[in-house]
Amino acid sequence: MKKRKTKEERQPPLFWGLSPNQVVAYNLWQARQERGWTQAQAAEALEPHLGVRWTVAQVSAAERSVDGTRVRQFTADDIVAFAQAFELPITYFFLPTRPEAKWSKLDPRTSPTQLRQPMSQMIDLVFGDTVDSAPRVVKRLYEFMQYIDLEQYTAAQDHIFDLAKQRLLAVVGRAVGNIGGWQESLRAIADDLGTLEAETSKALTRTLPDITEEDVLALSRGDQGKGRTGQERPEPQ
Repeated sequence: MKKRKTKEERQPPLFWGLSPNQVVAYNLWQARQERGWTQAQAAEALEPHLGVRWTVAQVSAAERSVDGTRVRQFTADDIVAFAQAFELPITYFFLPTRPEAKWSKLDPRTSPTQLRQPMSQMIDLVFGDTVDSAPRVVKRLYEFMQYIDLEQYTAAQDHIFDLAKQRLLAVVGRAVGNIGGWQESLRAIADDLGTLEAETSKALTRTLPDITEEDVLALSRGDQGKGRTGQERPEPQ
């Protein structure tokens, strides 16, 4: 009999239960919000890239796909047109929504730990995993760049390197947080430890006459086996 998974073992669905077309719909809306465009302005910007003029109702219906019952089936041509009109990479339109978004189909009891694995999988789907797919993309990209005019080659390289740097910075930022904040926290901890050491030293020398501040300092440095001159203390007979 197949063992039933526990609550901790169950993982949330990819894209929080939305279909890929619903994810594109969400990011179409998000891209328009970032531009500060009305739906009429978005339709105008899309026209030269789609080859047809969408009505405001069509833009609205496409965006409502994220939360509606009628989900638009976007084509590859549509997504390329979105990228051109909003001046965004194609990958932007496949970025996952926030897990707490109102249209998310996540169980509200889902824990942060349960979100980690599908989030990692989604990032790998959009950008490629470092073990297998990303190196293959790099190989294809290298082949493609052989056809770029030499005068444009440096600009293309800079663009690619900048994208790679931004991805790396996002990962590092998520891993270590605000480095400046860490520095302040570590300095505060060091100050507190210094104060604690001084207070401990004074308390010990007051209560134990045979203990000196030098002994306490040696103890804190891991030199408890040595005397005040730094020489090894003889073992008691």
